[in-house]
Amino acid sequence: MSQINLSVEDFESFHRSLSIMREYCEGCDIKSGIVRQRAKDASAIFEMDLTSIITDIDLPIDLLKEQLDLLKSFLTYEVAIETSNEDFIFSDNYSKLKVRSPDPEYINTRFMTSEDLHNIFSIEEDGLLLSYRLPKVVTDRMKEVTKVFNVSSMRVDFEGETVKISAKNDGNTRHQDFIGGITTEKILEGYSELFITPFVIDHDGDMLFQMYQEGDSNVIINKFSTSIADIDVVVYSRSTLRTSEDD
Repeated sequence: MSQINLSVEDFESFHRSLSIMREYCEGCDIKSGIVRQRAKDASAIFEMDLTSIITDIDLPIDLLKEQLDLLKSFLTYEVAIETSNEDFIFSDNYSKLKVRSPDPEYINTRFMTSEDLHNIFSIEEDGLLLSYRLPKVVTDRMKEVTKVFNVSSMRVDFEGETVKISAKNDGNTRHQDFIGGITTEKILEGYSELFITPFVIDHDGDMLFQMYQEGDSNVIINKFSTSIADIDVVVYSRSTLRTSEDD
């Protein structure tokens, strides 16, 4: 059995990091301190490096939402994490939570190797369409507006040499342009509908938003890079470049 000790701040960062997946993943299979896995609807892939706080431990967590709710009671305290092949234990000076490790054969969310990720999203730098740091004030607005609009996608409009990001409700009675005038690497006309997940996750600071075109196809790879405290967070997704004739 191995044990690591987390400060109050580190345990809060650990909990926040896993919490960004609570609505999208049924479990979390941490391998050597790394998270790399699909959302349950395959709309995105999450990648996080937790080694700065939990070193290189393995921690398979099933029923992620329930486990995160249980771990809330440990927030604001120093926490020890003990792991073995059979179970893992979270404890502080007062309490101890022991959870049986799920059978690797039946865990709902499987760890993905870096090779697996590359096979799914083969990013070529010459396919870069845009690279822009979204200010946190913009992503905070995206989170609130899309919640009120009750929508699952964001629209990225390519307008020649610039891009605009917006959203509208289903009845098209409300529309918000979040940011425009983003310079592109290629001149394009059209639009792409992106799942809102990466735009609205909890994070600190700006979010680097990059779009890559797969060869000469209309397939776009979207990469979102940000952080929670000292933890690097990357989310990948795929979308389609469309023209007005496709509507």
